Amino acid sequence: KLVETRPDYYLLDEESNYEFTIEENQTDITEVNITNTRGEGKIIIEKVDADDNDRLLQGVEFTLKNSLGDEAGTGTTDANGKIAFENLPYDTYTLTETKTLEDYLPNAQPIEIELDAEENNHVLTKTIENQKVDRSVQLTKYNANKTQTLKGAIFELQKNKGSSDNPNYQVVTDYEALETDDDGVIKLTDLPVGDYQFIETKAPSGYRLDRTPLNFEISLKQDAAIQLEMTNRKRPSGGGGYTPPEEPEEPEKPTDPKDPEEPKDPEEPEEPEIPVDPEEPEEPTGEDPEDPIKEETPKDTPKEGEVDVPEDGDPEIGEEPKDGTVTVDENGK
Repeated sequence: KLVETRPDYYLLDEESNYEFTIEENQTDITEVNITNTRGEGKIIIEKVDADDNDRLLQGVEFTLKNSLGDEAGTGTTDANGKIAFENLPYDTYTLTETKTLEDYLPNAQPIEIELDAEENNHVLTKTIENQKVDRSVQLTKYNANKTQTLKGAIFELQKNKGSSDNPNYQVVTDYEALETDDDGVIKLTDLPVGDYQFIETKAPSGYRLDRTPLNFEISLKQDAAIQLEMTNRKRPSGGGGYTPPEEPEEPEKPTDPKDPEEPKDPEEPEEPEIPVDPEEPEEPTGEDPEDPIKEETPKDTPKEGEVDVPEDGDPEIGEEPKDGTVTVDENGK
Protein backbone atom coordinates (compact mmCIF):
# COMPACT_ATOMS: atom_id res chain seq x y z
CA LYS A 1 0.00 0.00 0.00
CA LEU A 2 1.35 3.35 -1.02
CA VAL A 3 0.23 6.56 0.78
CA GLU A 4 0.92 9.86 -1.02
CA THR A 5 2.01 13.04 0.74
CA ARG A 6 0.87 16.17 -1.08
CA PRO A 7 3.69 17.96 -2.91
CA ASP A 8 3.90 21.75 -2.70
CA TYR A 9 1.47 23.61 -4.96
CA TYR A 10 -0.24 20.38 -6.10
CA LEU A 11 -3.49 18.69 -5.23
CA LEU A 12 -3.79 15.10 -4.03
CA ASP A 13 -5.59 12.64 -6.22
CA GLU A 14 -8.91 11.43 -4.89
CA GLU A 15 -7.29 8.05 -4.39
CA SER A 16 -4.40 8.93 -2.14
CA ASN A 17 -3.92 5.28 -1.07
CA TYR A 18 -2.57 2.97 -3.71
CA GLU A 19 -2.43 -0.84 -3.29
CA PHE A 20 -0.17 -3.15 -5.18
CA THR A 21 1.16 -6.70 -4.84
CA ILE A 22 4.66 -8.03 -4.91
CA GLU A 23 4.71 -11.68 -5.95
CA GLU A 24 7.25 -14.33 -5.04
CA ASN A 25 9.88 -14.84 -7.69
CA GLN A 26 8.69 -11.66 -9.43
CA THR A 27 11.12 -10.49 -12.08
CA ASP A 28 9.30 -7.41 -13.41
CA ILE A 29 8.95 -4.05 -11.70
CA THR A 30 5.47 -3.27 -10.50
CA GLU A 31 4.45 0.19 -11.70
CA VAL A 32 2.07 2.50 -9.87
CA ASN A 33 1.09 5.64 -11.81
CA ILE A 34 -0.09 8.63 -9.81
CA THR A 35 -1.10 11.95 -11.41
CA ASN A 36 -1.22 15.27 -9.53
CA THR A 37 -2.82 18.49 -10.71
CA ARG A 38 -1.39 21.87 -9.80
CA GLY A 39 -3.83 23.98 -7.86
CA GLU A 40 -5.08 27.42 -8.85
CA GLY A 41 -6.33 30.27 -6.76
CA LYS A 42 -6.71 33.99 -6.26
CA ILE A 43 -4.70 36.65 -4.44
CA ILE A 44 -6.54 39.73 -3.16
CA ILE A 45 -4.48 42.72 -2.11
CA GLU A 46 -6.03 45.15 0.36
CA LYS A 47 -4.26 48.49 0.78
CA VAL A 48 -4.83 50.43 4.02
CA ASP A 49 -3.45 53.34 6.02
CA ALA A 50 -0.87 52.16 8.55
CA ASP A 51 -2.28 54.27 11.38
CA ASP A 52 -5.93 53.70 10.53
CA ASN A 53 -6.69 50.35 8.90
CA ASP A 54 -10.26 51.46 8.24
CA ARG A 55 -8.92 53.97 5.74
CA LEU A 56 -8.72 52.11 2.42
CA LEU A 57 -6.33 53.47 -0.18
CA GLN A 58 -7.44 53.74 -3.79
CA GLY A 59 -5.07 54.20 -6.73
CA VAL A 60 -2.02 52.22 -5.59
CA GLU A 61 -0.45 50.19 -8.43
CA PHE A 62 1.19 46.75 -8.17
CA THR A 63 3.00 44.20 -10.30
CA LEU A 64 2.93 40.47 -9.47
CA LYS A 65 5.65 38.01 -10.60
CA ASN A 66 5.88 34.22 -10.20
CA SER A 67 8.80 32.23 -8.83
CA LEU A 68 10.45 32.20 -12.27
CA GLY A 69 10.39 36.01 -12.41
CA ASP A 70 7.70 36.12 -15.07
CA GLU A 71 4.99 38.74 -14.78
CA ALA A 72 1.76 37.22 -13.54
CA GLY A 73 -0.34 40.36 -13.46
CA THR A 74 -0.63 44.10 -12.79
CA GLY A 75 -3.38 46.15 -11.23
CA THR A 76 -4.57 49.21 -9.33
CA THR A 77 -6.49 49.25 -6.06
CA ASP A 78 -10.15 50.24 -6.38
CA ALA A 79 -12.35 52.44 -4.20
CA ASN A 80 -12.31 49.72 -1.55
CA GLY A 81 -8.52 49.66 -1.59
CA LYS A 82 -8.51 46.21 -3.25
CA ILE A 83 -7.03 44.51 -6.28
CA ALA A 84 -7.55 40.85 -7.26
CA PHE A 85 -5.14 38.61 -9.18
CA GLU A 86 -7.15 35.60 -10.40
CA ASN A 87 -6.46 32.18 -11.98
CA LEU A 88 -3.02 31.97 -10.47
CA PRO A 89 -1.24 28.63 -10.33
CA TYR A 90 -0.19 27.82 -6.81
CA ASP A 91 3.27 29.27 -6.41
CA THR A 92 5.33 31.74 -4.39
CA TYR A 93 4.84 35.19 -5.87
CA THR A 94 6.56 38.54 -5.50
CA LEU A 95 4.41 41.66 -5.24
CA THR A 96 6.00 45.04 -6.01
CA GLU A 97 4.37 48.40 -5.36
CA THR A 98 5.01 50.50 -8.47
CA LYS A 99 2.98 53.63 -7.71
CA THR A 100 2.14 55.10 -4.32
CA LEU A 101 -0.29 57.80 -3.30
CA GLU A 102 1.26 61.25 -3.01
CA ASP A 103 0.85 61.56 0.75
CA TYR A 104 2.13 58.06 1.53
CA LEU A 105 5.46 56.31 1.67
CA PRO A 106 6.02 53.45 -0.79
CA ASN A 107 6.83 49.94 0.30
CA ALA A 108 10.39 49.88 -0.95
CA GLN A 109 10.90 46.12 -0.66
CA PRO A 110 8.97 43.53 -2.73
CA ILE A 111 6.56 41.42 -0.71
CA GLU A 112 6.66 37.61 -0.97
CA ILE A 113 3.26 35.89 -1.09
CA GLU A 114 2.81 32.11 -1.11
CA LEU A 115 -0.38 30.85 -2.73
CA ASP A 116 -0.86 27.20 -1.76
CA ALA A 117 -3.54 25.01 -0.21
CA GLU A 118 -4.73 21.40 -0.08
CA GLU A 119 -7.91 22.34 -1.92
CA ASN A 120 -8.27 24.06 -5.25
CA ASN A 121 -9.46 27.67 -5.84
CA HIS A 122 -7.95 28.95 -2.65
CA VAL A 123 -8.37 32.72 -2.04
CA LEU A 124 -5.55 34.46 -0.22
CA THR A 125 -6.13 37.99 1.08
CA LYS A 126 -3.05 40.04 1.87
CA THR A 127 -3.38 43.34 3.73
CA ILE A 128 -0.58 45.80 3.06
CA GLU A 129 -0.15 48.99 5.04
CA ASN A 130 1.16 52.30 3.79
CA GLN A 131 2.65 54.79 6.22
CA LYS A 132 1.39 58.27 5.58
CA VAL A 133 4.02 60.90 4.90
CA ASP A 134 4.64 62.86 8.10
CA ARG A 135 5.76 66.30 7.01
CA SER A 136 5.57 67.70 10.50
CA VAL A 137 7.90 69.27 13.06
CA GLN A 138 7.75 69.48 16.83
CA LEU A 139 9.68 72.05 18.86
CA THR A 140 10.02 71.61 22.63
CA LYS A 141 11.19 74.52 24.79
CA TYR A 142 13.22 73.83 27.96
CA ASN A 143 14.99 75.74 30.69
CA ALA A 144 18.81 75.77 30.58
CA ASN A 145 19.35 72.38 32.26
CA LYS A 146 16.26 70.79 30.63
CA THR A 147 14.50 70.02 33.89
CA GLN A 148 11.40 72.01 32.96
CA THR A 149 9.47 72.74 29.79
CA LEU A 150 8.60 76.38 29.16
CA LYS A 151 5.18 77.71 28.26
CA GLY A 152 4.66 81.03 26.50
CA ALA A 153 7.69 81.27 24.20
CA ILE A 154 6.65 82.84 20.89
CA PHE A 155 8.26 81.94 17.56
CA GLU A 156 7.81 82.82 13.93
CA LEU A 157 8.31 80.29 11.14
CA GLN A 158 10.44 81.30 8.17
CA LYS A 159 10.91 79.45 4.87
CA ASN A 160 13.85 79.73 2.52
CA LYS A 161 12.67 81.37 -0.70
CA GLY A 162 16.18 81.40 -2.12
CA SER A 163 18.69 78.61 -2.71
CA SER A 164 20.94 76.65 -0.39
CA ASP A 165 23.90 78.74 -1.56
CA ASN A 166 22.03 82.04 -1.37
CA PRO A 167 19.27 81.62 1.24
CA ASN A 168 16.45 84.12 1.61
CA TYR A 169 14.29 83.29 4.63
CA GLN A 170 10.86 84.92 4.80
CA VAL A 171 8.08 84.66 7.37
CA VAL A 172 5.41 82.08 6.49
CA THR A 173 1.91 83.58 6.46
CA ASP A 174 -0.24 82.51 9.44
CA TYR A 175 2.85 81.27 11.25
CA GLU A 176 4.08 84.61 12.62
CA ALA A 177 3.19 84.03 16.30
CA LEU A 178 3.48 80.40 17.34
CA GLU A 179 3.34 79.93 21.12
CA THR A 180 4.55 76.96 23.16
CA ASP A 181 1.71 75.23 25.03
CA ASP A 182 1.50 73.98 28.61
CA ASP A 183 3.98 71.23 27.71
CA GLY A 184 6.40 73.70 26.11
CA VAL A 185 5.57 72.33 22.64
CA ILE A 186 4.82 73.75 19.20
CA LYS A 187 3.78 71.16 16.58
CA LEU A 188 3.15 71.91 12.91
CA THR A 189 1.81 69.35 10.42
CA ASP A 190 1.51 68.97 6.64
CA LEU A 191 4.20 71.51 5.84
CA PRO A 192 5.25 71.89 2.20
CA VAL A 193 8.65 70.47 1.32
CA GLY A 194 11.48 72.94 1.91
CA ASP A 195 14.04 74.45 4.27
CA TYR A 196 12.72 76.25 7.34
CA GLN A 197 13.83 77.95 10.53
CA PHE A 198 12.21 78.95 13.81
CA ILE A 199 13.08 82.40 15.24
CA GLU A 200 12.15 83.20 18.83
CA THR A 201 10.48 86.62 19.03
CA LYS A 202 9.44 86.58 22.69
CA ALA A 203 10.98 84.61 25.54
CA PRO A 204 8.96 82.93 28.29
CA SER A 205 8.39 85.11 31.32
CA GLY A 206 11.57 85.43 33.37
CA TYR A 207 13.88 84.09 30.64
CA ARG A 208 16.34 85.61 28.18
CA LEU A 209 15.40 85.93 24.53
CA ASP A 210 17.45 83.75 22.16
CA ARG A 211 17.12 84.70 18.49
CA THR A 212 19.46 81.98 17.24
CA PRO A 213 17.80 80.42 14.13
CA LEU A 214 16.68 76.80 14.58
CA ASN A 215 16.91 75.23 11.11
CA PHE A 216 15.22 72.09 9.77
CA GLU A 217 14.19 70.51 6.45
CA ILE A 218 10.86 68.98 5.43
CA SER A 219 11.46 66.26 2.82
CA LEU A 220 9.12 64.69 0.26
CA LYS A 221 8.96 61.22 1.82
CA GLN A 222 9.47 62.11 5.47
CA ASP A 223 8.12 59.31 7.65
CA ALA A 224 8.24 60.89 11.13
CA ALA A 225 7.96 64.28 12.79
CA ILE A 226 11.22 66.21 13.08
CA GLN A 227 12.05 66.69 16.76
CA LEU A 228 13.68 69.99 17.76
CA GLU A 229 14.71 71.26 21.18
CA MET A 230 15.68 74.72 22.41
CA THR A 231 16.69 76.04 25.83
CA ASN A 232 16.45 79.46 27.48
CA ARG A 233 18.61 80.91 30.24
CA LYS A 234 16.86 82.56 33.14
CA ARG A 235 17.17 86.31 33.61
CA PRO A 236 18.77 87.59 36.86
CA SER A 237 16.29 87.90 39.71
CA GLY A 238 17.44 91.49 40.42
CA GLY A 239 17.83 91.28 44.23
CA GLY A 240 17.99 94.44 46.37
CA GLY A 241 15.06 96.06 44.63
CA TYR A 242 16.63 95.90 41.16
CA THR A 243 14.20 95.17 38.35
CA PRO A 244 15.84 93.51 35.35
CA PRO A 245 15.28 95.38 32.10
CA GLU A 246 12.82 94.05 29.58
CA GLU A 247 14.22 92.31 26.55
CA PRO A 248 14.76 94.88 23.79
CA GLU A 249 12.37 94.85 20.90
CA GLU A 250 13.59 93.94 17.47
CA PRO A 251 15.04 97.09 15.92
CA GLU A 252 13.45 98.38 12.76
CA LYS A 253 15.28 97.66 9.58
CA PRO A 254 17.25 100.74 8.54
CA THR A 255 16.19 102.51 5.38
CA ASP A 256 18.63 102.95 2.56
CA PRO A 257 20.68 106.12 3.09
CA LYS A 258 20.23 109.01 0.66
CA ASP A 259 22.96 109.76 -1.80
CA PRO A 260 25.26 112.51 -0.47
CA GLU A 261 24.89 115.96 -2.01
CA GLU A 262 27.58 117.26 -4.30
CA PRO A 263 29.98 119.52 -2.34
CA LYS A 264 29.76 123.24 -3.11
CA ASP A 265 32.76 125.27 -4.20
CA PRO A 266 34.25 127.09 -1.18
CA GLU A 267 33.94 130.89 -1.05
CA GLU A 268 37.03 132.99 -1.67
CA PRO A 269 38.52 134.16 1.66
CA GLU A 270 38.58 137.92 2.35
CA GLU A 271 41.89 139.75 2.19
CA PRO A 272 43.25 140.33 5.71
CA GLU A 273 43.51 143.97 6.89
CA ILE A 274 46.99 145.48 7.06
CA PRO A 275 47.81 146.12 10.74
CA VAL A 276 48.31 149.80 11.79
CA ASP A 277 51.64 150.67 13.36
CA PRO A 278 51.22 151.43 17.06
CA GLU A 279 51.72 155.05 18.22
CA GLU A 280 54.99 155.92 19.89
CA PRO A 281 54.59 156.38 23.65
CA GLU A 282 55.17 159.94 25.01
CA GLU A 283 58.53 160.62 26.61
CA PRO A 284 58.33 161.21 30.36
CA THR A 285 58.97 164.89 31.36
CA GLY A 286 61.26 164.01 34.27
CA GLU A 287 59.57 166.57 36.54
CA ASP A 288 59.21 165.68 40.20
CA PRO A 289 55.73 165.24 41.40
CA GLU A 290 54.27 168.31 42.98
CA ASP A 291 54.69 168.74 46.74
CA PRO A 292 51.51 168.41 48.66
CA ILE A 293 49.73 171.71 49.13
CA LYS A 294 50.17 173.08 52.64
CA GLU A 295 47.31 174.83 54.34
CA GLU A 296 47.96 178.62 54.53
CA THR A 297 46.56 180.78 57.30
CA PRO A 298 45.03 184.03 56.13
CA LYS A 299 46.97 187.07 57.12
CA ASP A 300 45.84 189.07 60.26
CA THR A 301 43.45 186.24 61.14
CA PRO A 302 44.02 184.71 64.60
CA LYS A 303 44.18 180.88 64.76
CA GLU A 304 43.07 179.36 68.03
CA GLY A 305 44.22 176.06 69.41
CA GLU A 306 44.86 174.08 72.58
CA VAL A 307 47.71 171.98 73.92
CA ASP A 308 47.84 169.59 76.84
CA VAL A 309 49.60 171.02 79.92
CA PRO A 310 50.67 168.46 82.53
CA GLU A 311 49.73 169.08 86.13
CA ASP A 312 52.14 171.34 87.91
CA GLY A 313 53.62 172.25 84.46
CA ASP A 314 54.09 175.69 82.92
CA PRO A 315 53.37 176.20 79.24
CA GLU A 316 56.19 177.68 77.22
CA ILE A 317 56.70 178.65 73.55
CA GLY A 318 59.54 176.64 72.09
CA GLU A 319 60.17 178.47 68.79
CA GLU A 320 58.62 181.64 67.66
CA PRO A 321 57.01 181.60 64.21
CA LYS A 322 58.57 183.57 61.39
CA ASP A 323 55.41 185.54 60.88
CA GLY A 324 52.94 186.46 63.59
CA THR A 325 52.99 185.81 67.34
CA VAL A 326 51.95 182.98 69.63
CA THR A 327 50.41 183.40 73.04
CA VAL A 328 49.67 180.61 75.56
CA ASP A 329 47.86 181.08 78.88
CA GLU A 330 48.23 178.91 81.95
CA ASN A 331 45.53 176.50 80.74
CA GLY A 332 47.37 175.80 77.42
CA LYS A 333 45.10 177.98 75.33
